[in-house]
Amino acid sequence: MFNPRFPHTFKAFRARLDENGDPGVDDRGNPVYEPVLLEACVMSDWEPVRNPDGSFVTEWVDEMPFGYRTSSENTRAAGDVQESDYRLACPMFLTPLDPGDILVMEDYTRVYRCEVVKQTTFNLGTNVWVKEVKN
Repeated sequence: MFNPRFPHTFKAFRARLDENGDPGVDDRGNPVYEPVLLEACVMSDWEPVRNPDGSFVTEWVDEMPFGYRTSSENTRAAGDVQESDYRLACPMFLTPLDPGDILVMEDYTRVYRCEVVKQTTFNLGTNVWVKEVKN
């Protein structure tokens, strides 16, 4: 269902690690990224749904809706986030995104890549701070 607060989408990717915990690379020495499935909270009337025991009802998704919430100037001063281009607001998801994870984002005009700087999940949703990958 379309939510006007979150009109865009992203997919998350994480660097594959080898048996030693080092980033995996391809034949050209470029890092290899694998898709990250996100455990999203099921929402009803823009509120997370809970089981009778109080835990969240969740589903696994490969794509998350988002909306832009802050331009770069305001984002640079957001708590302990030192440098980012955008703050994204999303419905609540529980899978942690690590700094350095890559988001392939699609908005009204383009598809582009960003690197995760920080993620915070709270009672109404998730915020993700990202830096645009320029090359």
